[in-house]
Amino acid sequence: MKFLWSGEFDPAIYEEFKKYGEVVTTFPELPDNGNEKPPRISDPERFAETMKGVDVWVAGYDDLTAEILKNCPDLKLIVSVRDGPDENVDIAACEEMGIPVYGANGRCAVSVAEMTMALCANLARPIIKVSTAMRGDIKWTGASRALFRKMVFTSTELYEKTMGIVGLGRNGRQLAKIAQGYGMRVIAYDPFVDKETMESLGVEKFELMDLMATADYVCPQVRLTKDNEKIISAECIAAMKPTACIVNTARGKLIDEPALIKALKEGKIRGAALDVYNPEPSPKSTSDEDGLNPEIYDIPADRLILTNHMAGFSQERAHHQSENAFKAFKSFINGEQAPGLITKKVFESPNFPERGGKLFGSAK
Repeated sequence: MKFLWSGEFDPAIYEEFKKYGEVVTTFPELPDNGNEKPPRISDPERFAETMKGVDVWVAGYDDLTAEILKNCPDLKLIVSVRDGPDENVDIAACEEMGIPVYGANGRCAVSVAEMTMALCANLARPIIKVSTAMRGDIKWTGASRALFRKMVFTSTELYEKTMGIVGLGRNGRQLAKIAQGYGMRVIAYDPFVDKETMESLGVEKFELMDLMATADYVCPQVRLTKDNEKIISAECIAAMKPTACIVNTARGKLIDEPALIKALKEGKIRGAALDVYNPEPSPKSTSDEDGLNPEIYDIPADRLILTNHMAGFSQERAHHQSENAFKAFKSFINGEQAPGLITKKVFESPNFPERGGKLFGSAK
């Protein structure tokens, strides 16, 4: 069996794949430790020769278009190291070709949940503001003690506050667990999760507008689709308490960003923390025109915390995604349905027997 690996990886799991055949990369720049993103594919013809004989593609952020896939005549399985490979893999083309695609479910769940909670904590207490002041002119002086006295009147506890989670999937459930550890009440909106399941997790099921009006911290954790864009609408933001905050570590398009900026400027809500934006700067351009909405920078840092789409990144992520990818591969060759199947119709494809079907159950 031949593997092509083009995603971040844990060296230990990389070695596990090598027990099943040859593992190659097409990128000389690919780091050994997996801590940096490898370059993406840009030229379909460049890899036509390399893809001959490749059975399994352990893919990262490459744009696996129909044109790219046509140059992979022997490809039988794609195992992505991403939670949502549908963002860069042509799922319809894979289903038609009979190539199953699996995602690394939950690779960022812990990282995103911990970052979300850290942002909530920084909104509750002016940690960034005080730390910056102490490293500046104030330092540990009488002036800093005056700043700390002011902090008494602006700090709040997370204990017994209400966390409102929009989307109770893997990331949302992990966030709920951490918030409960702080002694927070957790409520959630998710039309795909029933009340009994939520109650088993210690979470109260709410309708969206009721959640917005009740929560002290609103945290979207839903995967972006064409149906939930701007799910946190201007109307939702208007329903929030003036003491409430929004923390978004999911996707920028989930929130009506102009409405959020307006609410912050007018003091309609207490604060927000954004790790994702709409639009985000393009990595291919350094033009200021491709940057964030300039109005964002007008809001004081103690009321709007900004980070650069970092919630899902951690040193442990490479291990989580590599491990999940390996589990999906092992299950597939054992003829088992592994979690994370993205190509739901692939087994119905007339091409499946000559593609994915040649690997499915091959280890038996």
